[in-house]
Amino acid sequence: MTEILFIKKKYKDSKDMCYRVINETASQEYWVVKSFILLSDIFKIQNDIFQAKATLKSIIENYEPEDEVKKEARQKLAKLEQQEAANSKIKEDAGKDDYLEMQEE
Repeated sequence: MTEILFIKKKYKDSKDMCYRVINETASQEYWVVKSFILLSDIFKIQNDIFQAKATLKSIIENYEPEDEVKKEARQKLAKLEQQEAANSKIKEDAGKDDYLEMQEE
C-alpha cells in the first residue's frame, strides 16, 4: 500500500503508512527496512537529502542480512551521493591552493 501511495504521488499518505508499518510490524524486519527505503525516497523527493542519506546509512550500518534489500540501500545511497557531487558548487581541484573556488553558473 505504501508503494502504491508513493507511485500516486501521495507522499504524505505514503510517509504516514511507512511509519505505521514500522511501528506496528516491528517483528517483520524485512518490511520495516523496505519501509525505511521508501521513506528515503520520499525524503529525496521532498529535497531532504540529508535525511534520505541518513536513513539509508542507518540501514546499511544496522541491517544484518546481506541481501537484496541492503544492496538496494547501498545503490540508492551511491546514486544520491553521485547526484549530490554533480550538483556541488565546489570544484574538485579547489583544495590544491588551500582555498575554495566556486563554479560559475
